[in-house]
Amino acid sequence: MNQIATLLKMNIKLLLRNKGFLFFLFILPILSILLLSIREKDTKTDSNAFKQSIYELTDADTSLINYSDTSYYTVKVFDSSESDLTNYVLNDLISTGLVSVYRYSSKDMSEEEIEQKAQYNANHDRIGTILYFSPEFEEDILTGQPINSLQIYRIEEDERQAIIEEALQEAIQRMINASQYEDKDIEGILDALQLEDSMLPQKEIIEISKSELGSLDHVQQANQSKIGYSFAVLSLCFVFCGVFIAYTVMEERENRVFTRITLTKVNTRSYIISKLLISVLISCIHTVIIGVGVFFFVQQEFGISIFSYLLLTFLLGLIFNTLSLCVGVLIGNAMATNYAVFSIWSISCMISGLYFSTSDFSDVMNQISMLAPQRWFMKATEMLMLGDTAANRMIILATVAFLTIIVCIGISGLKLKHEE
Repeated sequence: MNQIATLLKMNIKLLLRNKGFLFFLFILPILSILLLSIREKDTKTDSNAFKQSIYELTDADTSLINYSDTSYYTVKVFDSSESDLTNYVLNDLISTGLVSVYRYSSKDMSEEEIEQKAQYNANHDRIGTILYFSPEFEEDILTGQPINSLQIYRIEEDERQAIIEEALQEAIQRMINASQYEDKDIEGILDALQLEDSMLPQKEIIEISKSELGSLDHVQQANQSKIGYSFAVLSLCFVFCGVFIAYTVMEERENRVFTRITLTKVNTRSYIISKLLISVLISCIHTVIIGVGVFFFVQQEFGISIFSYLLLTFLLGLIFNTLSLCVGVLIGNAMATNYAVFSIWSISCMISGLYFSTSDFSDVMNQISMLAPQRWFMKATEMLMLGDTAANRMIILATVAFLTIIVCIGISGLKLKHEE
């Protein structure tokens, strides 16, 4: 035990003299805290408002990727009519239970400007369909000839597109029919339409989720994205802190320090344990730093409790510190190790859902993504947000499994290198 403690003190002193190690230990984790503290002006809005009513946009260039629910078909509307009839059409469209509608008042824009905005939105945003109501929409409905009053820009190829167009055509036709009986009186037309709606069977929209606990709402999705970005930064910190630990092993080999250590009757097992304990210690230090930062600088809820976030941080640190240590020891070259671990970090972040949702992954890609530790941590985050008490148990078991595999591969590789 004294031998391990001596080795720990020696290695910690070496690491603390390295400015690069201090950067990844103290400075870079601050970025992950800043990512958690970002305030989104719309994250506190009730997510049902996006589904059950028209959401009014104040800027034509507002990106809907931060607003829309992936389970709903996104429809953006440029409304130059701003009439009661356009409200009726859009609310009737929402009643299908398929879409979320986002409207911008385009009364002061020309048709050419709207077309340019529509093209820009189509190329730079996640939108299914864009609708444009001309200023003459209400007048054309009353005359029974709304040929050019409603323009539809189809952005995505989706089976729901046909249903949406059919719903629009039906709503417009009903308004034209009502106008023939109400002598072009807008209030009378709306009263007739509402009376007709009241005679129809009541719709009840039931969301079915693959999870028994349900699915994340808009606010939870925004919080999960922030946690994913913070995990990406933290895993980079852990990866390179592990490289610095591996570098001490390389230096001790090259300078024959390991040989001198073994001559002091320190066995190889104690040496390996000391290196692994350094990984644990660094994970603890990272967790404390993150905990202090979150406590003082993150003033808003981010979907899960601070304790749960710190537990995930600690376990993620254990995995990546140990992984980088084993990779560095097996490769035996600092530059090659940097390339290897950075590649591992980049690929694992890409396929694990830290940057974007994995909901559109194929079955094969979903299976491959489970090889990335971050994928399990994002899954645990989702479970915690939905109130699943099994999340902590699941992530602890996953961490033990990853550590067992990494350590076994590392020890096997060392034995092969020793035999060579």
